[in-house]
Amino acid sequence: MTTRAAWLRGMMAVLAATAALAAGGPLRAQGILGTIPLSGGAQGVEFNPATNRLYVAVGALNQLLVIDGTSGATLAAVPVGGGPSAVAVNSASNRVYVASGTANSLTVVDGGTNAVLTTIPGLAGPAGLDVNPTTGRVYVANSATGTLAIVDGTTNTVVATVPVGPGPRDVAVSPTTNRVYVSSAGTASAPGGAVAVLDGTSGAVLATVPVGSRPGALAVSPATGRVYVVNQGSNSVSVLDGTSNAVLATVSVGAAPVGLAINPTTNHVLVTSSGSNDATVIDGSTNAVVATLPLGGAGEVAANPALGRFVVASQVAPFGLTLVQDPAGSALAGLPTVLPASAAGGLSATLRPLGPLPVSGSVSLSPGAGGQTTVAATLQGVSAGSQVTLAVPLGGSSVTVGCAPAGAGGAATCTQTVSGQPSQGGNVVVSLGGQAVAQGALVSGGAAAAPAPPPAVAAAPTQALAGVLLAPVAGSTVNGVCNFTTAAPAAAAAVTADCLVQGLSPGQAVTLSLPGGPAGLPLQCPAAASGGTVTCSQALSAAPPPGSQVTASAAGLPLAQGAVAAGPQALPAPVRATAGAILQPAGATAVSGVANFTPSGTQTILTAALQGLSPGQQAALQVPLTVGPATSVPCPAASASGQAVCSQLLPGTPQQGAPLVVLAGGQTVAQGAIVAGSQTGSAGAGSLLGAPLLPLPPSPPGLLIPPAPASGPYATAPGGVPIVPEADSALLLALGLASLAAPALWRRRRT
Repeated sequence: MTTRAAWLRGMMAVLAATAALAAGGPLRAQGILGTIPLSGGAQGVEFNPATNRLYVAVGALNQLLVIDGTSGATLAAVPVGGGPSAVAVNSASNRVYVASGTANSLTVVDGGTNAVLTTIPGLAGPAGLDVNPTTGRVYVANSATGTLAIVDGTTNTVVATVPVGPGPRDVAVSPTTNRVYVSSAGTASAPGGAVAVLDGTSGAVLATVPVGSRPGALAVSPATGRVYVVNQGSNSVSVLDGTSNAVLATVSVGAAPVGLAINPTTNHVLVTSSGSNDATVIDGSTNAVVATLPLGGAGEVAANPALGRFVVASQVAPFGLTLVQDPAGSALAGLPTVLPASAAGGLSATLRPLGPLPVSGSVSLSPGAGGQTTVAATLQGVSAGSQVTLAVPLGGSSVTVGCAPAGAGGAATCTQTVSGQPSQGGNVVVSLGGQAVAQGALVSGGAAAAPAPPPAVAAAPTQALAGVLLAPVAGSTVNGVCNFTTAAPAAAAAVTADCLVQGLSPGQAVTLSLPGGPAGLPLQCPAAASGGTVTCSQALSAAPPPGSQVTASAAGLPLAQGAVAAGPQALPAPVRATAGAILQPAGATAVSGVANFTPSGTQTILTAALQGLSPGQQAALQVPLTVGPATSVPCPAASASGQAVCSQLLPGTPQQGAPLVVLAGGQTVAQGAIVAGSQTGSAGAGSLLGAPLLPLPPSPPGLLIPPAPASGPYATAPGGVPIVPEADSALLLALGLASLAAPALWRRRRT
């Protein structure tokens, strides 16, 4: 942000003081050094090397936390405007700027006294900002109007507003060239996908550079002058030449990248990805990926070149700042240097679950003759008879290792000799049915024993007090549902909003206005995965009153809306669903469900919800296609309440009139004919609606909402609601439903 060069020169005595915190913090994997706890999700992080203070914007509290860089203690909590989305520091004037997306304002804080000097109104969905410490000018991206506001840092007034493209997301300034870079993510009606280059003095747009889909976080390298921008919709990073504005490279990273930082000492770029919940390390010289590290929460990121570390702010619970070792910079901090497997005498990884499935284990890689490596893994928590695969990184590519079918106890083993020598810091990913279910970073030596899955703990049954159906606005194909639930007894429990939105573009992030939300803050959902469906939850201070409005928006534009009604609301079929099936029990089973098919070009998205399975049982759907053989779609293991969802992109069109069959353990447990038109579960659909719910912490809440109470202000007839999460990404499901504060991912910016 503002003092990137100064930040890179002086940051980070804060981590010297956090040695004790790091020692006591959880060591998740090689490269994860520890955490500094926070009171909420961080939507903006900045460090002032001149005063040794760290500034963190906490959206759920509408506060700017001031942290001592030596002790790590919180010195002050400064109230700012609603929905703080970004922070910038001018070390020359010792002023701190906080952009507030909900209040549409810019708060100016005195860095010496922590007092609010003034609040500048008149902004429009400020999403990112940066400061030029030489000129004192502040540049703010107005995401709602497609403009860049230029603020005079002396008079605290907006001196100009410049059009930069639809849905601007972030700003980065090069003090050396006085150029300003603005990423334009686009809106529902106006696509973006470009970076605007402006003259910092005149505000004139010098160039518009096309990049990937939904560009967001920006950073300028003080060493090379190169400009880096994450493309949230393309899962990539574009590298721009700061002189010619040419795109030098496009580097693939994790799903839905949201943050990046540059270490000029090692010329490494760290990119955090919220969809895959990991960090990718890119060599700035070769643009090659040198390491991938799992994270507890992916969000804002800043570099600490003096210690060879990065600091990542988690936007989901547990909130905190994660200290990440730069692999090539480890020698600077007195830590082991990265060695190839042959030199290190072998590598290993502890495999931990990525989402609700309890798959864990360990893998070891032993170097052999002729540049070969033997891979041996032991896994647990795999459904009996299921086969998993391991993706093992080898240099710039990866090799897939197959495992034997799991036994009755859920154990699976795999051994294979492959060509190549992986490097320390690489990430091994375990997949089941095409979905990543576990992962672990490679470290030197033997892997620790995999942690046992947590025991099943039954929670109190929940009740749906009210709900809202979200219908598309004009020109939109987005719809969804929110149900407002409470644990029994309703009078003594808090209310939770469980929402699902479907029909989004991949990578699109949606915001929900929820009555009764904390401090009136909207619910910010994660970016949608390839299926276009996303789920998210938020704790409410009270149940919303009947008739109150709920709106789903993206980049400031409404996509769907509806009014709160008493009782649970049924999941609507996708707007563009052209076919579906009601699944009835087969034989003596109690398995039932509903499936819908939505066109996606020449392919089709299948989304299905099942119930009546045995806890832990894994089902698969046999989908007949008009051309070619039937496709098998695996579902994750059923929850304790016997519910499961499955979603997959099919290579064709389903055959209408043919049976859609559900298999479990090799037996047909449910089936239904594929018919034209979207299908919605009903009380007659094999009791799809209305089963009691006993969720399993820390897994996401159950997929079916049970009946509402029979008395009280929200009394309604018995019934239930299928809540179908985005099953394309188990990690996205776990993160979306675990998030309570739900900070604005679409507003995030590079710090």
